[in-house]
Amino acid sequence: MKRFRDFTENITEEEYRASKRISYSFLKEFSEKGPSVILDGIPEVSTKYLTLGSVVDKLLTEPNYDPTKEYYVTDVVLDLSKSTHSSKIIGYLIDNKITDVDFDILREICSTLGFKRLPDLKDSNLWKQINVVTRQNKGEQIITSNELELAYKMADSFKNHKFTKDIFLEEDDYFEVSVPEAEVEEAHGIIIEKGF
Repeated sequence: MKRFRDFTENITEEEYRASKRISYSFLKEFSEKGPSVILDGIPEVSTKYLTLGSVVDKLLTEPNYDPTKEYYVTDVVLDLSKSTHSSKIIGYLIDNKITDVDFDILREICSTLGFKRLPDLKDSNLWKQINVVTRQNKGEQIITSNELELAYKMADSFKNHKFTKDIFLEEDDYFEVSVPEAEVEEAHGIIIEKGF
């Protein structure tokens, strides 16, 4: 029996992202948009759903993975409505990618935004939102505690469901596929024949 691991590189997510090799994402974009992708590149997309999927994937495929070492966990909800002074400040911080904020900078932002009256600059909810936004602007990844709890539940469900539990090795408790040798040889032949 061959293991899936025998056909993959054992590299970290950071090493994969830094690799100059052609990715599946690049091939997909190239097939949809043509050669312009070579010059324009592929825009990075980040959504809470991709974050959730990434955490579930790592919980399933990386032994001893601890999401809290990669993500800042928070329950702060950002007000992005831009209908209040506070939400306009948050929008300004995001739009201008500001990474450090103190009272003086906050007063300057309020002046720039043309506020006739300053919001309550001691509002703890505003400062909690500012903390999350400045972390994001510095490149930190953010996840809510609810999203993290859901990721653990999804991974646990996958590990224990009657249709998927057999693909996990008991000694590892993470995703591993065992493939019969004949299937490996057949797949290898198809890959060579098709030129993949």
